[in-house]
Amino acid sequence: MNYPSDEELKKTFGKRIKHLRKKFEYSQSELSALADIDKGSLQRIERGYNPTLKTFRRLANAFGISLSELFDFDDIEETSSKDEKRKIDSKK
Repeated sequence: MNYPSDEELKKTFGKRIKHLRKKFEYSQSELSALADIDKGSLQRIERGYNPTLKTFRRLANAFGISLSELFDFDDIEETSSKDEKRKIDSKK
């Protein structure tokens, strides 16, 4: 995967965090408490804000996954493709 800009990478990371949060069935409040981060910070991350290394570690620990899994963007691309297909099919 090739990222043309830092902004795209931050947005993709935010989508990944939101995807994991929904996969684990956490609300933003629940995940922020588990990760010991402010709920507002979590909301900003999901929108493309640049988190710190400490936040990466806390999110990985909250999900019980490795840091490398935190950056596994292939999973969100597959989900996004499926979601788009569902939206198209529902309009038919």
